[in-house]
Amino acid sequence: MADLCRQFTMLVAAAAIVAGDVSSARAHESPEHVIEVLTAEMERTGPTAELLYRRAVEHRAMRDWPAAEADLRAATQLAPEDASIHIELARVLAKDRDRAFEAALLIDGLQRKYSAAPKPDFYADLIALEGELNLEFGAWEEAALAFDRAIELRPEVAWCVQRSRALSHLPEKREEQLRGLRDVYTATQNPALLRELCDALLKADVSTAAEHREATALIEAELVANRFRSAWLIRRAKLHRIEGRTAAATADLREALAELEPRIHPTRPDVELVVQRGAALAMLDEVAKARADLRRAEYLYAPDWMLAPLVEALAGRAAPTAVSPDE
Repeated sequence: MADLCRQFTMLVAAAAIVAGDVSSARAHESPEHVIEVLTAEMERTGPTAELLYRRAVEHRAMRDWPAAEADLRAATQLAPEDASIHIELARVLAKDRDRAFEAALLIDGLQRKYSAAPKPDFYADLIALEGELNLEFGAWEEAALAFDRAIELRPEVAWCVQRSRALSHLPEKREEQLRGLRDVYTATQNPALLRELCDALLKADVSTAAEHREATALIEAELVANRFRSAWLIRRAKLHRIEGRTAAATADLREALAELEPRIHPTRPDVELVVQRGAALAMLDEVAKARADLRRAEYLYAPDWMLAPLVEALAGRAAPTAVSPDE
């Protein structure tokens, strides 16, 4: 674990720079616009594997799985030895429950093909993709083991979070889940891991008084340290609910909403803020509004990991399902 934490420390900074560059680029160009540009380029020069692959990635961001698959199938014909195309195809197939077996066969075949030493860097992505597929279908232990293997090959914060999500479904692995999050957060100081640790400590059906105290310390420290407090107010509200302080929870949720409303741009909203607002609304039983925010977040191409708290908050609650993203 110590060696793994040192690897995280070195790699997280570089990953943050890359993620920031990608986020900045995507903030100015919607997937629809990028698809238009790539389509026009293909009409001008003819399709290439690279252009088809790039367009497929944008289709995947829009959750247009058939269009993404079609582009990737065409790309494999032009570049049959390009592993990145096959990996992306497996990722798309994994989103369709009827295609899960096909996705698993493709992942297994790629792992076998590239298993000889020295393994290419993308081999870790293949192992993590196996973990993602197992997550999709509730094979929690297999998912956690796959992410363990991927992290050993190349530490990634996202894989650590996904490993935690898998272990959260295995009560007998709870201490392992919390210990891993504490160790890696201590090594990296990555805020995503701190949020994941706090959320794991607040799992209502299994959390203990000692874990509540640990979560309280984390939340109060973040409320003092951060100018924008909504995400941590929502977490404190969840803690209040767990401990039976309904009025205090409601007050925190109302304060979070009062902060969020002026920060959410009416036409170009920050999708993470939309998800936060939806989670607060769901906890206040304003389910129709919360589900509308879920639709907005999906329309804005929020990744599944970002949607998870809102989806969880809405689980089992009835609300209208046909909501326009413009509402």
